[in-house]
Amino acid sequence: MSNREEINIVWFKRDLRIQDNEAIYNALASKKRVLFIYVFEKSLQDDIHYSERHWNFIKQSLVDLNEDLKKYDSEILCVSSEINTTFNQLLNTYKINTVFSHQETGLLLTYNRDKDFARFCRNNSIKPALCIRNTQKEDLNH
Repeated sequence: MSNREEINIVWFKRDLRIQDNEAIYNALASKKRVLFIYVFEKSLQDDIHYSERHWNFIKQSLVDLNEDLKKYDSEILCVSSEINTTFNQLLNTYKINTVFSHQETGLLLTYNRDKDFARFCRNNSIKPALCIRNTQKEDLNH
């Protein structure tokens, strides 16, 4: 297992854009190979806060993003699973160094999912790197 390729991952959640995306910028600045991923989580798909219209928007946004990424010879891996299950599978192939994503706010479901994923990362020696929109790092200390 020690010969697994070391990569970083950008986990797309709601911030589905390439331009002005701190998670992508930070991942690419690391100079490691980057895997882009979006996970259709059943727990979210079944939640009352999300409608079919929302999921159709997400799917179309991913199509558009993948079209934009073609010029970089890249694409977003789209998976239907829960996030920890997905990352367990990825760990069979890759040594994941850091997961870059944007912090979500608003729903207890996603807050708890992110806390659980942070535990998963700690237990698997993965560094989670949350990007907080419109917040300077200094502001986090106050």
